Order: sequence, then C-alpha cells, then structure tokens
Amino acid sequence: MTTLEASPVTIRLLSGITDPADRLDLNGHEAVHGPLRLPGRRDAGWSNRFVAALDESGLTGRGGAGFPTAQKLHTIRAQRRRPVVVVNAMEGEPASGKDHFLATRVPHLVLDGAALMARCLDASAVQICVPRGSRVAARSFAAAVAERARAGMREAPFEGVQPPARYVAGEESALANWLDGGESLPLFRPDRPAFPRVSGRPALVDNAETLAQVALIAATARVVSGSGHPRGAGDDAGHRIGRGTCAGHSRGGARDSGLVGAEHGRCRRAAGWRAARRLRRYVAGRR
Repeated sequence: MTTLEASPVTIRLLSGITDPADRLDLNGHEAVHGPLRLPGRRDAGWSNRFVAALDESGLTGRGGAGFPTAQKLHTIRAQRRRPVVVVNAMEGEPASGKDHFLATRVPHLVLDGAALMARCLDASAVQICVPRGSRVAARSFAAAVAERARAGMREAPFEGVQPPARYVAGEESALANWLDGGESLPLFRPDRPAFPRVSGRPALVDNAETLAQVALIAATARVVSGSGHPRGAGDDAGHRIGRGTCAGHSRGGARDSGLVGAEHGRCRRAAGWRAARRLRRYVAGRR
C-alpha cells in the first residue's frame, strides 16, 4: 500500500539563512531542501496524494483569510479550463514585511510551492505579483526564475508583474481584476464563483508564505510504504507557531525588520535577529 509519511526532520522556512542579508540561490536552496522533483503532467495519482498531504497538514492561507489550502485546490481542480496560479507577494498589511523577507531571502522556496500547485492543477502559467516600488523583491524573484531556467527545470512558465502598491491591491479579487486588465480594487461577488478568474481561466491566488509552506510539506511528505502521513508536516509541525514581522533598531541605530515565529504568544528571534536591540513592533501573521 502506498501512502504518505513525514520525514523525521522538519525543515523550517528560514533554514539555511544565518544572517538577515543572506539570500539562497538555487544551489543553496537545493543544498537545504533538495531539488524539486515534479511528476509528469496530468498525473492524477500524484495530484491526489499531493492534495491529501496538504489536507492532512491542516495548512490554511497565510494572507489573512485562513481558508484551507486543500479545499481551494479541490474547487479549482473541478473546473474544466486550465487555471493560472498567482503568487500574491503584495504585502497588504502596511506594517508587515514577511512577504518581502521571503521574496528576498528564500525566493526558490516560494517558487517551488507555486510550481507544485501549478503541476497539481496542470496550470498554464504562474504569475508572481510584487507591488510597484518593491524593486529588491522583484529582482530577487526575477533572478530566481532565471536560475531555474538555466538549470532546465521543467515547470509552468513564470511571469513577474507589479500591480499598484495600494492597501487593497493584494486582496484576491482586486489582484485578479488587475491581472485581467481592470482596476486594482476588490470586487463585490455575492453571485460569482468562490474563486477569481483571469482571462476567463480559474485563478488560484495564494500568499507567498502559503506557497513556501506548501513546498515544505511536499519536501517532508514523501511517497513510501507504511503508515499514513501525520498531521502537521510543514513549518509549524508540533508547534503552535504563527508567522509575523518584527521591527526594531540595530546596534548601529539603523531600522531593521525580519520574519520571526511566535510560539505560545512569545516573539522568537530568528535568522540574525540577534542584532536587534529593541523590539519596536510585532505584527502577527495568520496561523
């Protein structure tokens, strides 16, 4: 009997990052997480196991709504047209910096998650949305896409776009509406489908951290013979941890910010956060 089992080692979001300025290129990313191995197109057996792993992990969207990720996949898989996958790195909460931190430090983890979602749905493309003005994040994603192309990775084509940097521009319907040529404003959808569309195609819109978590779950859940896949194989396995942003001042007086985990209500220092002298702000992410 073929089932899914968790790896005994839980790989965390910021593994491989030892300094706030570190960025994992493709070689560094694969040294930590291993190379991404995608199945062939329309492999229904693999897709079913992949969705089951996400379902059993309990992963929910990290953009604020907390909608079950596996349920989104179930809904879009039932549609007839090939969908598109949208990486939402718009950082809708003004005080938050987690999307930017992931984009500039571990972009390949986010792209692995997007590529896995695209293969599961047989998506036609992946669109990476970073707000205008976020040049560092946009360059980091562009460099990561180029590295993957040079490595000959067979995955859905990536396209980077930069919607307006507005507070509501990252809301799911606003983002899809802008990608479809409209204004970057939320749509009132009482009688519309539960998912947005881009160019008439269903759109899977997921937050950057959600996709990074998807990659971790896929990396730790492998096809083996034995017992079933236990709940919580992602970054939060065995911990009550939410993701958030800390902001403060370094010893040199410069403002600094970083992505941290909050376990049982405490702000945990992570990935070089030791340099911060005073914590000025903590913005909690969705668990």
